[in-house]
Amino acid sequence: MEVGSQRKLNRRQLWQVRLGILAVGLLMVAGVVLVALVPPTAESIYPKCASYQLFGIHCPGCGLTRAVHSAATGHFEQAFAYNPLMVAVSPYLAFAVLRAVWFQFWGEQPQTSIFPKWLGWTSVVVMVVYAVLRNIPVYPLTLLAPHELTQ
Repeated sequence: MEVGSQRKLNRRQLWQVRLGILAVGLLMVAGVVLVALVPPTAESIYPKCASYQLFGIHCPGCGLTRAVHSAATGHFEQAFAYNPLMVAVSPYLAFAVLRAVWFQFWGEQPQTSIFPKWLGWTSVVVMVVYAVLRNIPVYPLTLLAPHELTQ
């Protein structure tokens, strides 16, 4: 539901929304725990990137599962090597999700959003530019593609 919407929810609908948010949050936590416990390998249960499998092109999400595994196991440098964009925006996204959950369960919705109006289109542009740059085989742009750090 939109922030500042004039539509009022009855008590039952409000609890349905809250339970839905809680369920999504628990699924996200379970997903991170699963990725932390079961490392992504070539033979693992995780789906492979379709754009990379079909065309050999790294999408903005390539390396995301490996990055989550690395971050969840405390290897933040390796997480950054797998997907620098994810590592850069994750703290902000985590804050935004926790803020939304907090206000949904313990208070009224805030009148202002932490997401500026320009963020939507800017995010699309950043993702497209990131996808293009990480596929250019020229150093230092090759560092944007998922890679293993050398020991």
